[in-house]
Amino acid sequence: VYNWRVGSGDLGLAADWTNATIGENPASTAPGAADSPSFSGAGGTITGNAAYVGLTIGSASATAWNFAGNVTTNAAIVTGPTVFSNGAQLVVSRATAPVSYPLSIGSPSAGAASLTVTGSGSVVDSSQYGAYIGGQAGFTGTLSIYNGGVARFGTVNYSGFSSLSLGQVGTGAISVTG
Repeated sequence: VYNWRVGSGDLGLAADWTNATIGENPASTAPGAADSPSFSGAGGTITGNAAYVGLTIGSASATAWNFAGNVTTNAAIVTGPTVFSNGAQLVVSRATAPVSYPLSIGSPSAGAASLTVTGSGSVVDSSQYGAYIGGQAGFTGTLSIYNGGVARFGTVNYSGFSSLSLGQVGTGAISVTG
């Protein structure tokens, strides 16, 4: 289990991570394609590109995690303020059908879970198996798309899931400007 240990840094820099599985702080290697790292803490600016099995992004404050690089993952859970801007991309892509939506934006703390896509070239793409926003009972989630950002959702003939589930049993919102 890898955990982000600094405010701002680079996804590929081992010193920016802890490896809780083997008790390294800092980690001797950065997480790779077989790992599911987590971001918690107070937010910051994240650079670099990476591919992971899973990704959890939360925050202990109102300060967002601002991604400036590209991340590809099989599943992403967003429980805190998160931004992909200025050409950054989050691509949620699975080879097999999931048991739940592979992109989830929601938290039991009102207003905490938000995903913002802003700026030309910035993309959030969960076009294989969809996403849910505020999809759990008592959860709230918000997706904001600004200034030429793009969000894509879809499903590849998978029964039981829609392309985008908004507030299925929780509260979800989408805001689009420019």
